[in-house]
Amino acid sequence: MTNGPVAPRAGSAGSTRRAYQLLDAHTIATSYFDQVEVTPTQERQLRPLKVLLKVAHGAGARIPEVWEIAVKLADGGQPTHGQVTIPCGTQP
Repeated sequence: MTNGPVAPRAGSAGSTRRAYQLLDAHTIATSYFDQVEVTPTQERQLRPLKVLLKVAHGAGARIPEVWEIAVKLADGGQPTHGQVTIPCGTQP
């Protein structure tokens, strides 16, 4: 967490939410990205993939496939949050 002007106060809902976002991103990154060429570089890229961890969505089995689609949408580079959202089916 940063000490800058946008850092949430200790104990606030924002800091708790951020902590869970980082934990979720770490879990996804360490569990599902062993076999991919382009690995995520930002937590925000992984947020849309969290929905795929639910049992109804295959308990994470589709995460590498969805990530590869997002990489293709990014022309082989780092996909944006929006490009990851498209194959996840979580677009607003």
